[in-house]
Amino acid sequence: MEAKLQKQQILSESIRKILSNFKKDSAKRKTAAYISERLEVVEELWTQFDLNNTILSTSTERKTDDYFINKAYEKVKQEYETIRGLLQNWQVSSTEDKGIPSNTDELINQQSTNFRAFMRIIKNINISDIKEKWEIEDKLEMLQARWKIIDKLHWQIDNLLVGTNVFRNMTSGIKLKTLKQLQICTNCMFSHNGQECTSNKTCKICNDRHHTILHEVIDTEISRSETNSATTANKQPTTSDSLPRNVNHVAGTHSEVLLATVQLKIMAVDGTYLIMRCLLDQGSQISLITESAAQRLGLPRRKQQASVLGVGISSNKSHGTMQLVCESLYSDYRLTIEALVMKKVLNSLPNYSFEQQNWPHLRNITLADPDYNISRPIDILLDASVYAEIVQDGILRGPPHAPIAQQTQMGGAHLSRPTNPDAARWRVQLTQMGEQYARIA
Repeated sequence: MEAKLQKQQILSESIRKILSNFKKDSAKRKTAAYISERLEVVEELWTQFDLNNTILSTSTERKTDDYFINKAYEKVKQEYETIRGLLQNWQVSSTEDKGIPSNTDELINQQSTNFRAFMRIIKNINISDIKEKWEIEDKLEMLQARWKIIDKLHWQIDNLLVGTNVFRNMTSGIKLKTLKQLQICTNCMFSHNGQECTSNKTCKICNDRHHTILHEVIDTEISRSETNSATTANKQPTTSDSLPRNVNHVAGTHSEVLLATVQLKIMAVDGTYLIMRCLLDQGSQISLITESAAQRLGLPRRKQQASVLGVGISSNKSHGTMQLVCESLYSDYRLTIEALVMKKVLNSLPNYSFEQQNWPHLRNITLADPDYNISRPIDILLDASVYAEIVQDGILRGPPHAPIAQQTQMGGAHLSRPTNPDAARWRVQLTQMGEQYARIA
């Protein structure tokens, strides 16, 4: 107990010294780095002081020392709150001109300080120097105390920043700009000072690395960016500027071009099967799978440096390759393929959802993609070799402009609509380090 009391004396003097020096220092010295550094130090000192006080207060030894008689804890707490308030108010006033709301800015800066203090505690723990059990417990309690502060403040920031109508009513671009200005990570909604995000959590909707509440924001900005890119790169004269455009296909009329989609069961790492939507593309020489789908499967990957270029999209670097075991929804047919993992393969297909029509020639057949009319993301692009393996003879044709059904090994027929072969073709170029060039067209 005596050692703890001596430690409290040292900590309290250190806190008072920071306050005293701050009042003496000139305004010119009080830069952003100066304020941030002292906030970090005073938070760490107070965390240790507060934890030691908890240990002393729960001790069974007699509390007759001057520390308890003179109410040292209450006095030091007041001094801590004074210096912290001075530092934070100084920091807020120096950043108000940047257009950041002072309340939000204060919380963000405080959380950044908390994280730095937390990391400093971890760095100062040397397991080889710890000899007694109480020393380990002491360190763990310090970490727990700091994390409780971080966790509590996180929800304050979350409610202030995200839970308000102000944030909800912002446009997608303004939301992202606000998060960037406040240095908030779009994946974990924390500020970790530009360091790489270590959170393993992903969006619950698409499994990409962003917070679920930002799904529509991210999706809107990506679609807008790709649409602008496609329009700039492939702009051609048309009879009407109001015709729908999509980087996945080009149609000569206002009608929707129907591409050959199928649904397959794909084996995950735990042996279970996930149903995924695939596009049969007889114009490609390599199969592709989206990063989102790959993460859901959790299968091992093989490193492979490659980039894929598609019509209307920018260069897309691969994230390795993985082996996929694919099964039919309706039969025991199975095939194994190798696919490149890409961040994104295609936009949603079809371009727009539409109502299924009661075509007479399709009434008594099973479809490989029962939801062919619903605009949804494509998880996997199947190349020409897969197309050749699973597509069978037997074509059902209906009235003019009606979908064509072709039987497949998957126990169902895929649909397509006749159009100019060059219009709906997906051209891909694969460039591989140290290997030959392969052109997919």
